[in-house]
Amino acid sequence: MQCSILTVVLLYFFLMTIHSSNQYSISPLQKKPNHFPSQLHPDFENSLQKLLTKSITEVYETTPNCCNTTATPTATSTTTATTPGEHSLVKHLNCGCEDESLTRGVNYWLDIVFVVDSTDAVRDLDFSDVKSFVSLFGNLQIGTASNGDPRYSRIAVVNTGAEAEIIADLNRFKSGTDLQNTVAQKLVKKGGTKFNLYAGLTAAQDILTSEDNASRRINVPKVVIVFSTIPTNCGLLARNSSTTGDRKVDRLCSLATYLQQQATLITIGLKMAGATSYPHIDIANNCNRFQNSFDMTMNVLRALCRANCHCPKSYDQFATGDQCDSSGECVTVHQLSVPYASAVEICLQDGAVVADAATHRKELFLQSLYKEAYFSPFWIGLNFIDGRYIWSNNQSISEYNYNNWCTADHQPKISGGNCVYEDRCGEYSTGWFTAECGMMLPTFYFACQKDACESSGFKN
Repeated sequence: MQCSILTVVLLYFFLMTIHSSNQYSISPLQKKPNHFPSQLHPDFENSLQKLLTKSITEVYETTPNCCNTTATPTATSTTTATTPGEHSLVKHLNCGCEDESLTRGVNYWLDIVFVVDSTDAVRDLDFSDVKSFVSLFGNLQIGTASNGDPRYSRIAVVNTGAEAEIIADLNRFKSGTDLQNTVAQKLVKKGGTKFNLYAGLTAAQDILTSEDNASRRINVPKVVIVFSTIPTNCGLLARNSSTTGDRKVDRLCSLATYLQQQATLITIGLKMAGATSYPHIDIANNCNRFQNSFDMTMNVLRALCRANCHCPKSYDQFATGDQCDSSGECVTVHQLSVPYASAVEICLQDGAVVADAATHRKELFLQSLYKEAYFSPFWIGLNFIDGRYIWSNNQSISEYNYNNWCTADHQPKISGGNCVYEDRCGEYSTGWFTAECGMMLPTFYFACQKDACESSGFKN
């Protein structure tokens, strides 16, 4: 007779309420939970111990981190456990995209749409540079690899003058050579003086919408890269609208805002023929606005790295309100109030751990998620183990130099229990409280946390 791990745990909860009121601590680091009842059948006890002591290292080994795109996994590849302080401390900061060494020789797996200004406003030399830049993406894995690796990119190209022409959609190219040949032969100047950026973005949106409707590679990040000679003033329009109360917004700005909900939007300013300065293009986030200067390629690679470091659909990426400052962590809130043991088990089944509040920024992020869901209080993935507090990511609380104990309630209280939750502390603030790691009670809400870019997110 087969049963799920969750069924085993719930049955164990029931037996424990009858047999014992003993407490125990649960942590990924703990070798053996305390006070298991001796009357339980050895096989039953062993299976439960394996569940509750499954380490965070096991989670990372079975859920590869693919934010680092420099290596292609093989059937025999393994994951090396990181030393204390090495793993999540870095991930709280960023996805590693600012490290130039990590952006060289990478293999991104993205769906990228190029929108190219091909009017006479673009200098011939600049247009040649644009074609060369687009052709560089032929060095990526274009189309499905022979070994079936889902980590490949697709490229679409929209040639735009007064009107937009899709010279290749995302299903056009099967190889890098195919891409390079098409760019050389078909990406030619349309001429004229009017660059219809709205038409170009509309064509890009149509390409992405058709893919979404066909449910092709729905978990692969989308990117739209725009080469343009014309400036935009969306920021000014938005400020004027908020000041005057005028709800009328430029249709180009509205389209760009909508497009950013589907994709990462990157802009590259091109100097007009005879001009001495680059155009101000503000339809993308600040960190994704570039110019056709000497560092353009590296800037775009960093932007693509950030786009490639993403979360599964049901998870939110840890950020502080500025999408340019996203981390390599993904969090999802569960609509269930459970004992800490159940929270650990549910997260483990999804290759995750109970979300931590290890930094002030991370705690504010969690609070915002729970506020949106109207849930409080919640477990924060912190346990008292062997005389110190350990986060669910295997880091000691002291390594982050941050805590938010409710001192008004004289926290932390070791006598209160070995698990920690967050709740209201006084009338206007929140704080941390200790609680028993009980088998049935207490119950609080919880969130699960995993690394961004886990491999299953890139499969068709």
